[in-house]
Amino acid sequence: MNINNLLMGIPHKIIIADNYVDSANWDITSITIDSREVKQGTLFICLRGLNVDGHDFIDVAIASGADAIMVEEFNSPPPPNVAIIKVENTRKAMAYVAANYHNNPTSKLQFVGVTGTNGKTTTTTFIEEILRQCNYKTGLIGTVGARIGETPLNMSFATSTTPDPLELHAMLAKMLEEGVQIVIMEVTSHALALHKMEGIQFDIGVFTNLTQDHLDFHGTMDNYRLAKAQ
Repeated sequence: MNINNLLMGIPHKIIIADNYVDSANWDITSITIDSREVKQGTLFICLRGLNVDGHDFIDVAIASGADAIMVEEFNSPPPPNVAIIKVENTRKAMAYVAANYHNNPTSKLQFVGVTGTNGKTTTTTFIEEILRQCNYKTGLIGTVGARIGETPLNMSFATSTTPDPLELHAMLAKMLEEGVQIVIMEVTSHALALHKMEGIQFDIGVFTNLTQDHLDFHGTMDNYRLAKAQ
């Protein structure tokens, strides 16, 4: 996808070297947050994790042939023929980049999101079955994996419940291609706090409950509650 289309709707600044070759027709052919997966044509997105900072792997990504790197900060001279895309929050920007890369499948699907400490899997399963009995073609994403109707979607995701945006939008694009009308998703508080759901408008949001859990991540019950309230 052309870099301008990929960045549509995302506030950003592109930093390039003086001798950078203008690439009006230049396409991004892959996107990753793992420097080990970088190849020519890749956009490498630097995420700040709890233990690892993707910004520490910029040189590795450049050496592996990255065409563009998305960062929150960059204080070195820009490398030749690599576009440095500076944004305020790479996690938030990644969600919109993923949507753009797959031609925004979310705009053509209906969404039901279920959040809560307990009961997400049971509730999404009940809702999915009700919709299927009403002859809707459904997609389900959650702890049990991803499937279209009763058919498992042969696309794995790294986290246990809510996929990262790059995985999620690839799944949604596949579901749309297969004629899915309504997607029912488990949405964790981690996913909300980490901006995985940015740009997705849920037609229905379901809240099951709030009990003391995940405070190692959220810190306080108020933070946990506010994450789910999104």
